[in-house]
Amino acid sequence: MTIGLDVKIKTDTATEPVTVSTLKNYLNIDFDLWDTLLGIMNTSARVRLEKYSGCTFITKTLIATFGNTSNSVEIPYGPIQSITHVKSIDETGAKTTLTEGTHYIVTGNLFKTIKFYNTGTPIEIEYVAGYTDSTLPADLKIAIMKQVAMDFEYREGTSDDKTQELSNSARGLCKLHRRVIMY
Repeated sequence: MTIGLDVKIKTDTATEPVTVSTLKNYLNIDFDLWDTLLGIMNTSARVRLEKYSGCTFITKTLIATFGNTSNSVEIPYGPIQSITHVKSIDETGAKTTLTEGTHYIVTGNLFKTIKFYNTGTPIEIEYVAGYTDSTLPADLKIAIMKQVAMDFEYREGTSDDKTQELSNSARGLCKLHRRVIMY
């Protein structure tokens, strides 16, 4: 169990896993008038589906700060490609780099858990997470397209304001990959 979690994006990939060209084919649009809007909707859909699923759809560097660690923490927003560093944070805010094997061990393949030998201090973990374009499951790409389709259809807003919702079909496709971590 971990109390207090803050996750920040240090670096983000500028390339979306679904191209505007692919979206246009999916939406049966054969002109360029909506390209900018579709690009914005594409990013918005990916970000919202990442938050819903607890997965990272594109490669990015994240920094997770755990306020008070117990004996283990699951690193959020996998799949985890690599861990850059693990640091403990003392009461003055000073950070000390911890060593794998001496201070902690890492378990798991795509989604990793760190087990600490000494616990109770705040921890900072910097890591690279996300699928690459070639490894992002097809159903997550389709979820993005379905979400963009709904956002595009309801772009003017409605009385029940569906623009803030995830589409049922996009949510359904993400459920198979959903990671729910309790902090």
